[in-house]
Amino acid sequence: MRVAFRQSIVRAVALAASLALLAACNSMPPTPEKQDVASMEMSVEGRVTHVDSSSRVITVTDETGYAIEVEAGPDVRNFDQIRVGDTVGVRYLTALAVGVQHAGDAKPGVYETSDEDVARAGERPYRGQTKVTTIVAPITAVDVANHTITVQGPQGKEWTFYVEKPENQARLATLEQGDMLQVSYITALAVGVERR
Repeated sequence: MRVAFRQSIVRAVALAASLALLAACNSMPPTPEKQDVASMEMSVEGRVTHVDSSSRVITVTDETGYAIEVEAGPDVRNFDQIRVGDTVGVRYLTALAVGVQHAGDAKPGVYETSDEDVARAGERPYRGQTKVTTIVAPITAVDVANHTITVQGPQGKEWTFYVEKPENQARLATLEQGDMLQVSYITALAVGVERR
């Protein structure tokens, strides 16, 4: 992995962190004290093998020889810097965080925030994008014996979930009707071009 691509990823991570900070300020509900988080990260790298400037389409080929054409829309700044032989790196992160808030600590609803970062004039083409969607749903029932909780979703429908982890099953007895289940889905994407 080259330095320029690492800088792109650092910018995407910083973007995600700033969104989390923004969420903590006012528009998003507060973060629960204890959350379970699951995440997945993918990264793909390939070389630019053809650039069609008139249609803004680049062909990117990976190390196995698989080629894909990518249209760089008008929001891709500094397109004219892309050359055959450049490396295009894509990194995608997705995460799911689940926690519980006490009754009154968060308001039920769906909260969304997003941000993006694009290359400045003169920089190599880059784009980072982060989106956080959080659902806060009131707990309507807790069944300790069967390890389930029931919540009322944003449209009023009730959903029952099985609690799998033993440490979370043990916490079920501490939950009360009216507490809030908070689920956040986070995605971050960074695409960068570097010269080799």
